[in-house]
Amino acid sequence: MKNKEIHYINPSELKVSEHYISVYGDREELDELLISTIKKEGIKEPLIIDSEHRIISGVLRWRIACELSTMPEFQRHFTTVPVIISGGGNSIVDIVIHNQGRTKKYSQRLQEIKILREEFQPGQGSRQDLTHKKSKPKEEVKKILGL
Repeated sequence: MKNKEIHYINPSELKVSEHYISVYGDREELDELLISTIKKEGIKEPLIIDSEHRIISGVLRWRIACELSTMPEFQRHFTTVPVIISGGGNSIVDIVIHNQGRTKKYSQRLQEIKILREEFQPGQGSRQDLTHKKSKPKEEVKKILGL
């Protein structure tokens, strides 16, 4: 996302992408370290949004900004948040790719693997014989397992 123009948008104009919710859920806990960092320094890394103002990356930062904007001492600092409008769209793969650096639960990692495997698995016409190991016959497996 280097060399992309940064815009400033009111956090109330943004919404979470439905694809984001399907991968990461809508009830993630906010990290206390992230909250205190944003209180002290603001949002340093812009949120990634699509042309319809759906958040692709930065949902936790956005949630913290929305929460802090209701507090009188922070209200004026979070009237806008920095965003970059992505031209790539709002696909589920874009969301997984943009959120590689975040801390995740194992269930979220498994969901990402499932999505990426489906998207990037070799399709019809690709050669798989070069790296594919021959499977053992059923009788050999029974012998190895002692059945």
